[in-house]
Amino acid sequence: MIFVFNDTLGVFGGSQTLIYRMCEWLHEKKIKTVVMCNSADNKEIVSKLENINVVIDCFPPEDYHHTKNTLVSLLKEDKDLLVVSFGFDRYMNIECTKAKYHLEFNNIIYDIIPITFFKGEGVKSKFLKKHAKKVYSNVVLRMLANNAIRTLEDTYITGVRDYYNFTAEEFSPKILRLPMKCKRLDNYEQIIKQGFESDLILSAARADFPFKGYLVGLVDQFCEIKKEKPSVRLKIFSDGGDMHILRDKVNAVPEEIRKDISLNSWISYEELYQEMQKAKVYIGMGTTVMDAALNYKPSVVVSFDTMNCLSAGLFTDNPYCTATHGDGYPEATETLRRVLRSSFDEYKKLCIDNFEVVYKNYNIDYVMNDFVNIVTPKKKCLLKPMEYLEHNMNNYVNKIRFRNSEDKNRYKVEK
Repeated sequence: MIFVFNDTLGVFGGSQTLIYRMCEWLHEKKIKTVVMCNSADNKEIVSKLENINVVIDCFPPEDYHHTKNTLVSLLKEDKDLLVVSFGFDRYMNIECTKAKYHLEFNNIIYDIIPITFFKGEGVKSKFLKKHAKKVYSNVVLRMLANNAIRTLEDTYITGVRDYYNFTAEEFSPKILRLPMKCKRLDNYEQIIKQGFESDLILSAARADFPFKGYLVGLVDQFCEIKKEKPSVRLKIFSDGGDMHILRDKVNAVPEEIRKDISLNSWISYEELYQEMQKAKVYIGMGTTVMDAALNYKPSVVVSFDTMNCLSAGLFTDNPYCTATHGDGYPEATETLRRVLRSSFDEYKKLCIDNFEVVYKNYNIDYVMNDFVNIVTPKKKCLLKPMEYLEHNMNNYVNKIRFRNSEDKNRYKVEK
């Protein structure tokens, strides 16, 4: 078998650490792994991948000729080929390559962010949005019938149903929880004690607003909590296209509170895990919520696509939810207070419970054993001729639209 990831290595984020964890597991099982990417600017992850013999092939994702050459070469080695894309457009590019060059192999989407399938959402024209939904709803249902969708959690499934007006009978893809490398730490009691005494709130996320706008709202909520508990501190690690918005927000805070807010550029993942161990509570979304749990910290799960810092509670309250959507949730302030006001025994239980829910539900061995056995019944292109043409047209239009704009997903990380 050959396993191919189709994404980017040009950013610092959860999808890049996910690729590395999965590649590391595949390497241990002696399964060849390739990453097709448009950028390899994340040198930390790239060097780690190269150390475990992962092949990195860097080229534009809409370059069907290069895609074909890579895939044909791999198919000559092994007909059992699985391509995994994290984005809808990337999946479509692979299907278009199949159609153009008459190729056959397994091609799937691993839906790791809640908006993966929301095609047409950013279009202002009501007519074009309606058209996009009609076209892509048919593609999504065809993919589902071909066993070509895996998703992280139930909330993502509900979001797709609401967006395309699917019923539960129409759209119920298989769930594969985020694979995490779970290891019990020998010094966990020391980590818990250190965290309890620190009164430090920690968060780390790309400055990509409003998708991760909770960082901005968190500054306001910290100011409220600081008045009640003077010993509390806030530490944020971030970088990206909207970093200036976050800096301006912090700089506008009165000096007596601002002195206890530490805003930092991105650091290595190993350094981030050390920072997590020092903190009392972590607040965020996605992979880092579980990274914090595996470092014996209570994790507050927030909403995406809002500039407010909203939360449905701790990760232990709903261990199958790594993010909520939009503004329909209470402020995270009360959940943060719940942790900050806890006794040591209460805090210790929160830390251990948070670790255990990840260990029991997201252990990489359980998840990857299912992953490597995925087979799509139809290995030819699923797209109809007009869908093929429309996707190519969209690629061309987007290339023109965004040629002079900053791509937040391709920034060079500040040092």
